[in-house]
Amino acid sequence: PAPEAPEQPELAPPAQVDPPPPLTPELVEIEGPQPDLAGPAMAGVAAPAAEGNGEPASAPGPVLIEQPQPADDEPVLAGPETAMPRPQTASDGTPLAYLDGHALELTQPAHVENATVFVPIRDLVFAMGGSVEWDSVARKVTGRSAASTFAVSAESSAAMLDGEEVALEAPTRIVDDVLMVPLGFALQALGVEGAYDASAGVLEFVSPTE
Repeated sequence: PAPEAPEQPELAPPAQVDPPPPLTPELVEIEGPQPDLAGPAMAGVAAPAAEGNGEPASAPGPVLIEQPQPADDEPVLAGPETAMPRPQTASDGTPLAYLDGHALELTQPAHVENATVFVPIRDLVFAMGGSVEWDSVARKVTGRSAASTFAVSAESSAAMLDGEEVALEAPTRIVDDVLMVPLGFALQALGVEGAYDASAGVLEFVSPTE
């Protein structure tokens, strides 16, 4: 006969174990001075002082820094295509040009070169109520006065006046970023009469009589 199988021991089910209670951190008060946990202070910025009630004072508002203003004698640089710089006067403080006895504001005085008087055409047209445009690419001034329309380029010996080309007595010049033209052409473009007093450095213009 076959041998009998040994009896298996009866196993008890595993006992249930309750989970441990959650740990609650215990707050411990530390005596003595407390460490400063803030980061390093910014250079040149003071921390706000505490007020009388023990609370920190509010941080100061932004500080407005006033920009320095240019001095009266500081030069203002501007080319023909930019805003006009401040007017100049003669050495004795008198204006550089007059129209019918009234002073005109010029940014560049007239000057004589090889017996030709050169004048700032832009300033004169503006002072007499006209308009001027500067083409920085072509280096050309186009203007309109009460008497005519004209166009003249830098370093040119010819100009356009009322749609016709006219010869200039000398090529135009650029002096301190200002286009200078011969006085004769300026008188034609403006429709006025005029002369230059070299001793005083002053231009005198007279409107035509009707």
